[in-house]
Amino acid sequence: MAGFYSIEQQDSYEIIDWASKQSWSNGKIGLYGVSYLGITSLLGESTQHPAIKAAFPMVPIGDGYRDILFNGGQLNTNFIPVWLGLVGILGALPVDALQDDPAQGLTLALEKIRNTLFEFQLPLTLDALKGTENSFDNDFWGERSPLEYAPKIKFPTLVVGGTRDLFQRSEPLWLESLKDHTTAKIIIGPWNHLQAAMGTTDGNSSLPPLTNIALQWFDQYVKGMDTQADKMPNVTQWVYGKEKYITTTDWPHTAMQPERLYLNSLGKLTAAKSTFTVGENFILEAPTFGLCSNTVETVTIGVAALLPLPCLQNNNMSNVPAAVFNSETMPSDYYLNGPMQADLWVSSSSKDMGLVVRLADVDPKTGNAKNLSTGILTASLRKVDEKHSRYVNGVMIQPWQTFKYSDMQPLEKNKPVLMQIEISPTAAVIPKGHHLQVSVVASDIWKGVAPITTSLSSSLNGSISIYSNSQYPSSIVLPKVPNQYLSQ
Repeated sequence: MAGFYSIEQQDSYEIIDWASKQSWSNGKIGLYGVSYLGITSLLGESTQHPAIKAAFPMVPIGDGYRDILFNGGQLNTNFIPVWLGLVGILGALPVDALQDDPAQGLTLALEKIRNTLFEFQLPLTLDALKGTENSFDNDFWGERSPLEYAPKIKFPTLVVGGTRDLFQRSEPLWLESLKDHTTAKIIIGPWNHLQAAMGTTDGNSSLPPLTNIALQWFDQYVKGMDTQADKMPNVTQWVYGKEKYITTTDWPHTAMQPERLYLNSLGKLTAAKSTFTVGENFILEAPTFGLCSNTVETVTIGVAALLPLPCLQNNNMSNVPAAVFNSETMPSDYYLNGPMQADLWVSSSSKDMGLVVRLADVDPKTGNAKNLSTGILTASLRKVDEKHSRYVNGVMIQPWQTFKYSDMQPLEKNKPVLMQIEISPTAAVIPKGHHLQVSVVASDIWKGVAPITTSLSSSLNGSISIYSNSQYPSSIVLPKVPNQYLSQ
């Protein structure tokens, strides 16, 4: 069905039209799909074919550039070439020719695969690494960002997401983009990409199997049965720390308020900013940190989770080259639900740099730092579009970088600048007696690699200063929700 090219999206309309007119069809179409097929379900909806009645997309991407292709302006060289290559090859296979004349079809298939890999995928990857036009957000990536088509979607849509999914950032944005003009709901489970795709649910969970929910959805909106699908909660989220699903009426949580905690040079997170005129922490610059971190599970769509490596389950190893900041032990449960932002005043001895921010729950009994979410940003691409950014009570809590070539802001050596780093949304409770932890490191090799022009400007002995004083107060903005909502 429809893909990332406009012509493929036009094909979607014709396929839906054909299916709705077959003798075995009642003329009503429900769109269902996982991952790439979840994306095509949404893009199929955007064609507005009158036969469409509902959709159930699972773990779909929203913003091609920001979600995974260029995390924080840095090319994902691990997942993306494999994914784009696989999608491109499968899309290029001449199925009819292979069936009619296998020998001739195989020759044609090999030619199309060669063209896909060597005339599109490889040049695109190399161009991105070199920092050419397509390493910046532009119309090319806009066409490949399904959220841009959300205003055209008018049919009941239930989105399934995962707290450890590749597209963790965009899945709740789908609800936000659809809810004002159609029936929209979301379920976010404790899943990586594969687990969500397989409909994995805990046997002790209050959530039915996703296949059952999909049938309930389609029975209501495609078959016209009264299955109470319209009575489902608008938002169903797995909340870490409580290890259960909690429902809400909207996303972000209607009771969420921004709360700012400040980093200090003693490695603490505090409610009050420093009154001292000096104070900073230092980290080394290198492009290969994070070789074994929770990001590996995300980028490998969950395959790495099968490996019994402790560094995939907590941040302890990935924190070795990081500046680490811990709150005091929590006097009561601390409930977070929504997007987050790190406001870091930093400087570098290099012409450019990257920063990775991780948020974790630390159990003082074991010392394990359970990762909750991660953000990444390239310093020269820190330009924020305030109109696209999210504010709550006048406080920015979700920045939107433009990532345009014309908005690049080179660093001056050792001069402090403010980097406003988006951290993917989460729903979690830091339990009473635990610590909230923020760690800052120069890179995450699995999440993104800076363009070659940026990488060459850094050296292994380069250093980054993270400031925490009265003039440059680094902080993190958190989506705090009153504990009374944990009982829903």
